[in-house]
This record gives sequence, structure tokens and C-alpha cells, in this order.
Amino acid sequence: MFPKKQPIFEAVQQCYAKLEADFAAGNSPHSILRCRHAEDVQNAVESHGHYQPACPAVSVLLDNDVKEARRLLFFPYAVFVFTYNDPKRTFTQSRLAIMYDVPPQSDLDAFRPIELFAAPPGVRTAPDTFLTRNELLELGWTLVRVGAAPDRKHTYVRYGVRAKRKQYGIRPFLSATIHCVQGATLYALATSIEVHKKDCRLWERAQWLVLISRTHELRDVIFVGDKQKTLDMIRRVLLIRSQFSEYTDRVLTVAAGETADAVRLTHTTHPYRSRDKKLPYNCVGFCYLLVTSQTWLKTYIGQTEDLLRRIREHNSGQGGRETRGKGPWLLVAYVTGFGKDETARRHFENDWQNAARFLAADARAHGLMPSIMTTIDAAEDLIHSVRDGHSHRAYSHLDLKLEQHADLMLNV
Repeated sequence: MFPKKQPIFEAVQQCYAKLEADFAAGNSPHSILRCRHAEDVQNAVESHGHYQPACPAVSVLLDNDVKEARRLLFFPYAVFVFTYNDPKRTFTQSRLAIMYDVPPQSDLDAFRPIELFAAPPGVRTAPDTFLTRNELLELGWTLVRVGAAPDRKHTYVRYGVRAKRKQYGIRPFLSATIHCVQGATLYALATSIEVHKKDCRLWERAQWLVLISRTHELRDVIFVGDKQKTLDMIRRVLLIRSQFSEYTDRVLTVAAGETADAVRLTHTTHPYRSRDKKLPYNCVGFCYLLVTSQTWLKTYIGQTEDLLRRIREHNSGQGGRETRGKGPWLLVAYVTGFGKDETARRHFENDWQNAARFLAADARAHGLMPSIMTTIDAAEDLIHSVRDGHSHRAYSHLDLKLEQHADLMLNV
């Protein structure tokens, strides 16, 4: 179990490599081991021609966007989960499945439907011992047939390509994110959590609570890696507070018969509590400020003509290089009024970044920790300098306004 997807891919490949090595050496407990590679294809966005085999870079992009694996190994009693809902309702997405009889390689090469035993609804773990067909049926497992997953096209505007993957609609149940195993009770699990590894870093206290509650006893949770670094990550995540964790603590205190003071959710205690607000659909030009919900510390200042589309790109991995793999990103504030003047937007973006760095350095010089409010103050100073006539930038003739999207107390 890992916080993010990338370690999952690595864990599956390590397991597959060991299975294949043991099978080649004659040390495998499995008498049959067969493989099916996915068929990744791509095409130019503007093209209406036939799809061509995808390049390695596009296959990596598909790894992040599709649930089907690039490579599947089939052997007796292999455990999978379905990646889509069957139109005939014989199985549903994320439902567990067990392979009993391994199909011939010719069927796999042709993507012919294969037989799997689907778990009863609500069952999130496979039996810990090998069961016969009749025993599986008596326990409520049903025999279903699954073929290639439905055709899904993915467009990567940044690279100018459309791509899709053809693979069986299953993925190996060898590793998963903390989010995906909520509600499951496992016999045992191994995990690696560290502050200094971005793919193994927890950013919410709720993740820790889910992590240690997936097994019957805490001793069944195995922490892999440096002991001190693991303890540092646990200590850090336990100190992270949010309005949700404080409210939950209060509910538990009241339920236990203890007294509890009311929890007030104020902008000073939780300045990044996001709220629903319609974003503009027009393309009048924006400079915007994002904050990542992973740490509430990492911010990003950018510019765009279409704000709604650009935020979606950042959260889908198609935004700026600095934002990839660090989301989800939340919009905190934006400045509007640039029109289609890209030069003006770029000038303001650059000035905003420089002003934010200056105010952050000034805060540190006075022994203070710079916050997201420091970055917003930088935008306010720039806007006031424009209105007061102290700026001679290309955007000085524009009517700028700063609007908040998060629940922040601003007087602009």
C-alpha cells in the first residue's frame, strides 16, 4: 500500500520479475505462467488517419490515466480487480476476481474473453488458501467472462496526440493506494512512508488512520525502509490538523461522554478551506495562484487565457512542469482584466513571482514563516502600484481586480 501510484507500478514490476525468474529457474509453485502486453496506439490530434503504435513516452502518460496495466501475468489463483463496470452487470469496477484456469496463449493474444471468479459484493480480500471450484461457488463467488476494456481515448494537448490502450479490463491486486483500499480488511500489508520520498509521503492525517486500520491488528502492518525516517513521517502527519480532523475529534469526545468545546472553523485557523464557487468561463486573461492540498505549502503562480481549462490541465498532469505529480491543486486567487494581451499577463506573472519571493525573504529575515497570505499580499502590492501610477509595465492601463476562490479574508 502506497500514498501514490508510481510506487505501485514499481512494486508490481518487481513482483512480476520475481515470478518470471522463479518460473524460468523451475522454482515457481505455478505450473503455468502466461503474459499479455497491452496494445498502446497514438495519433495526431488533428489527424483522421489510422492509429500507430505508441511511443514509450505516450505509454507512460497512459499509465497515469488508465486503470489497465501495461502488462499482465496469468497463473493459477492470480488475483485481479476489474477496471470497468460490465454492461450486463455480471461484475463491477474494483470488484475482486480470481483466475482458476489459465487460458491458452492464443486466446490471450486475440483478446478473447477469459473466465474469472468474481468475488461476492462487499468481499475485498481473496481467500488465504487455495479453494476448489465448488468451494468458491459455495462461498458466493461467481464465474464471469471478461474481455478487453471499453475503448477510451485520451487527448494530450501538450504533445499534440490522442492515445488509447487495449488491454483486458483487469489489473493485478498486488499493490494499491491508501485511497483504493478504504473499507477493506486485509490479512497483512506492507508499506513504505517517508518524508523525503515524494511518492511515499503522507499529506493528510486521515491517510495514516486508514493505513493502520486495514488489518485486524497493527502488528500485521509492515513498514519497509529506514525506521527513523518512517517515524519522522508518522510524527509529521499526526501533527497535521484540518477542520475535518478537529470536528471528528470533537464528535468522538462527545460520544465518549466527555465534555468538548465547540469547534469554530475560522479563516485564521484554516485559511485554505476551499469552497464552491463558479469559475469564469470567458477567456479574458488571468494570472492565478494555486496551492497543493498535499502539504498546503507549495504554491504556483501562472497565467492563462482560459482559467477553467488551465486548472483542469494542472490537475490532470498536463500543466506546468512544476505542478506535475504534486496535486491536487486548489485555486486560491486570481487576477483578471488582461484581455488577450499575453505579454501583459506574462509581465504580471513575472512581477508577482518576484514580489512574492521578496516578501517571503523579508518575512524570514524577521523570523517569520512566509505563508500563502504573503503571496497574496504581493499581488495586492502590484495592483495598488498600478492603480497609483507607480508602475510603467505594459499592463498599467488595465483595470485589475483580485478575487478570492478559497475562504480567505481579503480587502483588495
